[in-house]
Amino acid sequence: MKNFLRTAGIITLLVVIGFSMAACGGGSGGGGKPSGTYENKDWQIAYTFSGNKVTATMAGEHLLDATFAVKDGKIIFTSSDGKTEELPYSLNGNELKITRSGMEMVFTKK
Repeated sequence: MKNFLRTAGIITLLVVIGFSMAACGGGSGGGGKPSGTYENKDWQIAYTFSGNKVTATMAGEHLLDATFAVKDGKIIFTSSDGKTEELPYSLNGNELKITRSGMEMVFTKK
């Protein structure tokens, strides 16, 4: 049951990211490793990055905990059951952009 809920949480997060992104170009990617909390107020989604761990919330509700790494302009999210998702990103000052399926979502550091 616990694994089912984690898998459902990951799927929910990916669906939210996929449907909530505004169409945009890819960009060059990278720019450092995110640290702290980044949020998209329009969709009430927040990522909190600490060390190699990330927590995702939506409207204040916990979605999932995972680990992450950055490599070659991508954030690589890994769930506790080993499932991974590699997403292009760019980090410029207080702005984190994550791209999925050619669409980009912008998060601002709190």
